[in-house]
This record gives sequence, structure tokens and C-alpha cells, in this order.
Amino acid sequence: MPETTITMKQFTGLEQAWGEASGQMGTAWDAANMDTRHGRLASSPGWSSAYPPLPVQAAVITLARFYRRNEPDLPEVLIAATADTLFAYTDTWTTLGTGYKSGNWDWVCYEDTVTVTPGDDGESEQQMVDIMLLTNPLDGMIAIYGHNLSVRPLETPDKFGFLARYKERIFGSGSLANPDSIYYSQPFNPTAWNTVEQEGVLLPELSGGRIDAPTWDGDRFIALAPYGTSLLAFKRETVFRLYGADPGEFYLRDQYGADGPIAEDTVAVDADAVYLVSGAGLSLYDGAAVRPLRRDSLQYFWAKIDPERLSLSQGALCGHRYYLSLPVAGGGWKLMELDLTRGSFMAYEGPQPTALLALGGRLLYADAQHPGQLYMLNLENFAASEAFESRWITPWNDGGAPHLSKSHFRLSGTVSLQSTGEHAQLRVTLETDRGSKTRVIDWPSGETMQPFTVRLPCYGRRFRLKILGPAGHRFILHGPLELTYYTHGEGGLI
Repeated sequence: MPETTITMKQFTGLEQAWGEASGQMGTAWDAANMDTRHGRLASSPGWSSAYPPLPVQAAVITLARFYRRNEPDLPEVLIAATADTLFAYTDTWTTLGTGYKSGNWDWVCYEDTVTVTPGDDGESEQQMVDIMLLTNPLDGMIAIYGHNLSVRPLETPDKFGFLARYKERIFGSGSLANPDSIYYSQPFNPTAWNTVEQEGVLLPELSGGRIDAPTWDGDRFIALAPYGTSLLAFKRETVFRLYGADPGEFYLRDQYGADGPIAEDTVAVDADAVYLVSGAGLSLYDGAAVRPLRRDSLQYFWAKIDPERLSLSQGALCGHRYYLSLPVAGGGWKLMELDLTRGSFMAYEGPQPTALLALGGRLLYADAQHPGQLYMLNLENFAASEAFESRWITPWNDGGAPHLSKSHFRLSGTVSLQSTGEHAQLRVTLETDRGSKTRVIDWPSGETMQPFTVRLPCYGRRFRLKILGPAGHRFILHGPLELTYYTHGEGGLI
């Protein structure tokens, strides 16, 4: 009975492109709440509540970061929007406005000189103030002023669904009345959108205006995104790229590929790559065309996504990772992660994210299960996390000899275990086409690395591993994992 050893030196993530019997033991056919940074296999550090609950128990639809560089004592302001109310958090939650028709806001920030009254003497002065512009296609544009967090509506030529800052102008589009139009403001002035003339001569470099790009197919603009020295304008079936420094030079060119975003809030720019979700799955714009992005790797995961609610998905770039909130068929949400450095995927189960925001290198999200409560992926700190289960299931493997039976399995490695209690557990299951065997490693909780070997007395012609960290328990595998077994020739185990 010759002995065979499979050494798993590096772990990547979910990989469903090669089928359930691919034999790639460093990948997962099914996985949740795992962390494979640096190629090691570990439970995710999890997530925990962040910020006090909002004053109302209502679903948060939009999260936004308002950075005020002119307010050095408290520069960070978190903006949260429910279906009809805007809130701001400094050291407590404040209601900015209510009675809005939509909670799906888009935003940009800039600064401008504003007349303010800083004291009680009634004297006014000019002061540089940080301003956040927010818009949605039902309420139009509003401005939040950073010095006192006051809000006022702004006049615009249309009610925009989304905004972008490009070449010192504010661009707006997504109007319900004019779905093929992109508007632009005067330079350095988002409150002025009209043309400027001098002695009857149009001055395009100082003017606001409008660009029309009808495609006569019922499509509409759904997102704008600055992209290097150009501006991307997305329709569901077409991607346009705007070039030029001022209206006298502006020209719009459609890009190759007819697979634009179905979910406008998933568009995220990372250097020269733009990630987005289309109706067919994950896509990438590379500066020339929109291309499918490894859709086979998530084919069975994606089959569980609800296409009717896919347009509600949101995306966020955080720490060289692209996160997506995705609606699940039958109700609920899942969080998906793409590690841009290593090109690996992972799913999170437990979070029900309805809104995402990258904040200080960490991912903040609103949870549908807990209206009004915000959560943050810990990335490092497991001790403060909510309890969750972590799962890693490899594809089936036949050891390169599908006609031979295998038995006397042994799994060896080095592991650290941690839990919210005194003892921590790791459950290891070896499953074959004939049966399965589970072993539980139960040690005092701590971060100390310890070697382990577990015997898994099973036999069969193919096998796979299931590694489970129960809820409230976390494991980290250090170094390679080795699976050893004996093979039997034909006529042996049948």
C-alpha cells in the first residue's frame, strides 16, 4: 500500500470555474468568512458594531464620508441616509433634514468661499468652507456646509441622479426627464450651469452646458466616474468616455463592449481598472473595453443572486479589495470580496449589507437585519467580533488515480485557535464517496501556534476536506497543510 502526501502550501479563495471535482486542494468549492491573505488559511477576523445606533430604526440606504479639512478639530463627518431623512455623525447623531423622496444619494465634495458670521457681534466675513453636494433624481441637489452642517437646496438645470467632479467642474446626469444628457457647471462654481458670453461672443471655457448622447434603445445614463484625465459615463448597455479640458474641447466617445453596469452603485475605479456589476455578473473596464471578469469562478455562487434586486447592489474599494453587497434569491443579502492583489474571491455569511462605505481603510456597512445599526469589518481584531461560523470546503480530489481506492487518511499542520470562551475548537471532516469522518481539535483559547495530526479513518476513491471554525471560534493555519493516505490497487478496496 504506497503512501501519498498532498501538500497544500497556499490557499486562495472560492474557485468554481473547474467544477466540483477539480482536485485543486488550495482552492474552495464552497467557503464563507475565511481570510487567505499571505496564502495562509484562517477564519475572518469578523465584524462588530460601529457608531451608536441612528435615532430611528430604519434601513440605511446611503453612507457617505464628508471630510472637512477646514475643521481640523473634528474633520470627519459620517453621513447616513434613510428613505426620507439625512443624518450626520460627529460625536453624536444629528438630523440634517427630513421629508426627502429618496434615500439613494450620490455625492462629491469641494470647498468654496462663503460669507459666514463666526461670532455674536453680527460681523460677517469671507471664509473657506468645505461643502458636500448630494443629489438624487427625485429631490435634486442639496449642499451641506462644513462649518455648521447646515443644508440648503441648490438650483440646477435638472434633477440629477449622480455627480462627478472633473476638470474643476461638477458634472451631473441621471435625470428622469433627460436620460441621455450630461450637464456640466461653470468652472469652480457648482451653483452656476448657464453659458457665459462677452460682447455677444460665447466663452466656452467659462460656461456651463449640456452634452446629449442618445442611443435610441431606451437606455439611460446611470453613473459617472473620473478616470485618469477623462470622465467615464455609463449606460446599462454602453460606456462612454469624455475627453477634453473645457467645453471647447469636450468630445464623447463610446467604448468597445456592450455590457455596462446594471447596478450603478457598484462602479469603482482602482488606478486604470474599473470594476462593476452587469446583468451577466462581474465585469472590468480596462481603458479600452468592458470585459467579463472571471465569472466562471463564481458561477454557482452567482446562481443564488436575485436578478430582480441586483440593481440595488453597492460596491466599495477598501484596502486593495473590492466589496459587493449582493441580494440573495428568496430574500437577504451576501457580502462578496475580491482581493485585487491576488485575484481571489471570498463570500461573507452573516452580514446583510444594504449600504457600503470605505472608511479609514476599513469597510463600514449598514445591516438589513438591524435597521439603524452600522457595522465594520474588523480585518484584524477578532476579539471584538460578532459570533460567526467560518467554512472551507475543497473540491473533490481523486489523487490522480480515479481507479484506485484510498484509506488511512492523516491530516497534519500547525494551527492557532482562539475563541470568546476558555476553549477553542476546529472541526476537520474528511469526506469520501463512501462516507466521512470528523475530528474536533479542542484546545485552550490562545494565539500560540501548535502542531497537530488527526487520523481520519475513511476509504473511497475520491475525497475532499471540510474545515470548520464554529461560531465564536477562530483558527489560523500556519504554513502548509499535509494530507497523507494509502492507495490500494485494483482488486483491493472496492
